[in-house]
Amino acid sequence: MKYDVYAKAIWFIFSKDCFNGLAEKNILINRQFKHSCKNEYKNMIENTPSIGSMKENTMSLILLFACMIFSIYKTCDNDLTSNDVRNMFQKIEQNPIMIKFSKKSVFTEKWQSRRQAMAKRSLKNKFEYDWQSELIQGTNINEFELRFFTCGICKLAKRENANDIVKELCRFDYWMAEKMGATLVRNQTIADGSPTCEFNYRKTEI
Repeated sequence: MKYDVYAKAIWFIFSKDCFNGLAEKNILINRQFKHSCKNEYKNMIENTPSIGSMKENTMSLILLFACMIFSIYKTCDNDLTSNDVRNMFQKIEQNPIMIKFSKKSVFTEKWQSRRQAMAKRSLKNKFEYDWQSELIQGTNINEFELRFFTCGICKLAKRENANDIVKELCRFDYWMAEKMGATLVRNQTIADGSPTCEFNYRKTEI
C-alpha cells in the first residue's frame, strides 16, 4: 500500500483520539512517542500489499485504520490491553468526522447493488490482505447478510503479533451498525477462529 493522502488523512483525523484514549495508561505520550507511532504506521502501510484502488475497494480505509491501531500497539511494545484499545475506540466514536462518515444509508438498492459488485470482484481478485465476501439479499431491502471468507485485519494482526487486540476492532462493527440505523447480529467471526464472519443486518425499527 502507499502512504498516500488517504493514509495521511486517517492519521491526522484519528490519531489524537487514540492518544487521548490512552490518557489513563502509564505511558509518556510526548512528541517523541507520537513520532515513533507515526513512523511505525507509515512502515506498516508500506509493508502491506495493496488491495486495489480506494475507488473500487473501500475496504482499503479499514485496512489503513487497522494499521493505525496496530502501529500504536507495537510502539507500546504490545503492552496494551483490550480495555486500553476499547478506550481508544470510545474516543474515536466521539469524533464528529467518524459520526458523519458512519451515517450512511445501506438500506437502498443503490448501496446494496454497489456492495454486491464489490463482493463479486473480491471473489475474483488475488489480493492477500483483502476481504473476500458475498452479499446475500434478504426478503426485502431492509435486511441483508454480508458473509466474509477472509479478513484483512486478521491477516495483518497475525503478521504484526496483534492477535490479542483484534477482537476489539470487531466490536466496532456494532457501533457502526447502530449509526447506520441497523441492528447487527453476528454469531461467528474469523477472529474467533470460525471459517467465516457472518454479518446479518436489519433496519432498526423507529
